[in-house]
Amino acid sequence: MIIDRRRLLGMLEDHAVSPWFPRCIDEEHGGFLSGFDATWKPVGEQPKQLEFQARQTLAAAELLACFPQDETFRRAVDAGWSWLKGPLWDSSSGGWFALADRAGRPMLDGMKHAHGIAYAIEACFALAALGNAEAEALGEEGLRWLHHHAYDAGIGGYWGPLTRSGAVILEGQDGKEKDLIGTPFGVMDMNVNKDLFSACSYAAKLSESDFIRQSYENALDLMLRQFGRMDFPAFFIDRRGEVVGDYWKPSESVQAAGILIEARANGLRSAEIEAVASRLFVRSFDDGWNAKTGALIYARRVAGPSPDAAGDLQWWPQFELLKAASYFELLEPENQRAPRIARLALESIEKHFIDYRHSGMRAEPAASLSLRDRIFPTRRAGQARRKGDAWKDASHETRALLRLLQIEAACEGKLPGRIAGRLMA
Repeated sequence: MIIDRRRLLGMLEDHAVSPWFPRCIDEEHGGFLSGFDATWKPVGEQPKQLEFQARQTLAAAELLACFPQDETFRRAVDAGWSWLKGPLWDSSSGGWFALADRAGRPMLDGMKHAHGIAYAIEACFALAALGNAEAEALGEEGLRWLHHHAYDAGIGGYWGPLTRSGAVILEGQDGKEKDLIGTPFGVMDMNVNKDLFSACSYAAKLSESDFIRQSYENALDLMLRQFGRMDFPAFFIDRRGEVVGDYWKPSESVQAAGILIEARANGLRSAEIEAVASRLFVRSFDDGWNAKTGALIYARRVAGPSPDAAGDLQWWPQFELLKAASYFELLEPENQRAPRIARLALESIEKHFIDYRHSGMRAEPAASLSLRDRIFPTRRAGQARRKGDAWKDASHETRALLRLLQIEAACEGKLPGRIAGRLMA
């Protein structure tokens, strides 16, 4: 591997773990605080969005699995679990609420969304891996609820926004054209289904449930059909199952590549999985790397401007690119591009996103800001330099670095590494 263990541990400790834990634990209401400015000062009303609460729980659970004596991680796991089984779970109608206020009162009329539910399911199974049988049961119950209400057997995937009772929302109200995560109403989003595939893959490694296994196989089939397209991956699908538009997300695609590689451990269609993942990895870099800045862009149109002209650069795609490149460095030793891409991703993180003064990861690099934003404390500058919000948690960097550490340890023969050991099987 191109990165030694000391360098990985330093980045994990100084910029992924210590800035967040225990600072983010909400000692008053439970769960996690999400709003932090550039200096890690808590800001805003601190609503509890399901994605943030679930992903932070997921990161804490995987940290505790690797460092079981750390009481801070145990406290974080308990804080997250208290909200997944408590205020965010709808005990009367089933499923998880998309958003609640800091005290736990549901917002948005109790709306639910498959994107947040995907992460809640995965977090529950991460807790199950720690021995929490109640969490495993809740994770399966949540998936069953979602399958009953949001699964489209004709298309083979899940719709995103749902009412409290579970009715699929296909049209916006009051002039709204997009849902909570920015997806146009009436289309099936592969971002949602990618994350549900990740949750089902995670669950299938731990559960003996036939329902879990079948859900994984269904999700895998959709992933390979849509992300495996030779022209370009389909991100939006209409009610007839037809591709809508030419929206292209190198960020989500490279994340999908990594998730697919991790799914090889489930022992189903492994050769096909690796082939699709390899194409996604290469295409994501070739069509998404901004050589001018030195970072992977978030999204573009297939027929749109080149990546060098795109200004939407975020911290998390760099970690997904680094992780995927490290997987392919391991799986394809003859692939000379993978180590180079991993090196570029690491350089991007260290140059553009790490805040060496205040620690942690900036949401966006200074290169994405105008000269005015760089000089004056504008709202745009504050957003770019923020350390936490409803969408910016610690999961991408924490989980990527943990997997790289496991790969490094396995390659050096120091530790078997649960993830790396399966990759090399």
